[in-house]
Amino acid sequence: LMLTGGSLVPADVQLVHVAGTQIEVDESALTGESLPAKKAAGDESLSGGLVKVGEAEALVLRTGPDSFFGKTITLLN
Repeated sequence: LMLTGGSLVPADVQLVHVAGTQIEVDESALTGESLPAKKAAGDESLSGGLVKVGEAEALVLRTGPDSFFGKTITLLN
């Protein structure tokens, strides 16, 4: 999966290769952080995050109800 600036992270992913040294992902709706998180190769990014800066190849780890966001929704039900 290729993530680029402006793209939505569609699943919980692990960043495999990052162009440059890092990307910035806005996960504020999921984590409450006020600033975009800086991510490097090997880091995980959550489903629903928005890539603000950079490009990366990512490996899908979890989708749907198994994702961080999906587990949160399941708990609310």
